[in-house]
Amino acid sequence: MNNRTGFDIQLNNTDIGNNITNSLNYGGRQLVWVFLSINILVSLFIIVSNGLVLWTVYKIEALRTVTSMFIVNLSVVDLLVGVFILFIIVTDTIMPLAYDTYTPKKFLCIGRAFFLGFLFMASLFGLIGVAVDRYVAIVHPLRYVSIMNVTKAKIMLVCKWAYILSITAVMFIDGVNVYQPGQGCAMGDTLNSSYFIFIKLNLLIPVFIIFVLNGKILYVAFKQRTKIINELASIDNASAVAYKNEHSIMKATTIVNVIFIIMYGQYMVIDPLKLDTEWFTTIWQISAIIMRLNSGVNPWIFVMFHKKYKKAFLVALKLKTIGASMD
Repeated sequence: MNNRTGFDIQLNNTDIGNNITNSLNYGGRQLVWVFLSINILVSLFIIVSNGLVLWTVYKIEALRTVTSMFIVNLSVVDLLVGVFILFIIVTDTIMPLAYDTYTPKKFLCIGRAFFLGFLFMASLFGLIGVAVDRYVAIVHPLRYVSIMNVTKAKIMLVCKWAYILSITAVMFIDGVNVYQPGQGCAMGDTLNSSYFIFIKLNLLIPVFIIFVLNGKILYVAFKQRTKIINELASIDNASAVAYKNEHSIMKATTIVNVIFIIMYGQYMVIDPLKLDTEWFTTIWQISAIIMRLNSGVNPWIFVMFHKKYKKAFLVALKLKTIGASMD
């Protein structure tokens, strides 16, 4: 049985194992080691990039805002993705190379399905958190302080992690997982079909919410910006200036969402094809690397498009004096 979809992504053992076998058949061990080396570099890039975000927020007090709480949450998830990829890619590449036949154990298959679903959901729900924060800041600027405060942000994040953990941890219950010895580790094969549909809904619904929120944000940002700034200026000029600064963050977070859709979307299109040819094996490997790379790109988007984060990065790395304004 193989009812996989494009959402069964990233690191399931069947895909890796099949494509390693194809690489050995078509390009020999050299090609396998090339892709292994690239994936290790990508994983290290993800870990270092998101580690810098966490270090910067830790060192620079001016970044400890409600918005940064959601950005840090996203960086934590991406960093975990980097660690997860590093572990799985190494083990699932070296084992097939070391042994002619390699069948993963039940707990490894279920564990991979758990971490795959958990981290992908955490990433999507993290993007929802960022989108909600930007929605309130751009669409309801006068109510932002009352709606989005530290306490409420903490409650949102705790509820998010608790919900995701509760619906993914049940994978370890027999009946929810239907793993049989000797089968592949694709999520669609490992999990009960009804539960697998439920997991996919928890991936599709956040994508829809992100689209709706960002669509509304962009509409207000470009169509009603001048009107809102004038209204704020008539009340308090400082609020008008602050609103302009919110657009800098909005630009960065919008680009994060667009890049996410592009880098994950191309894999969702390519992965279900499963063509047993040399050129497809190579394209699949490249597509998977591009998708994984997304987790390391986000920090640099904030550095490039958000002045406050750029200055903070430089200060945290001691490339700029802390006396420089963070605004």
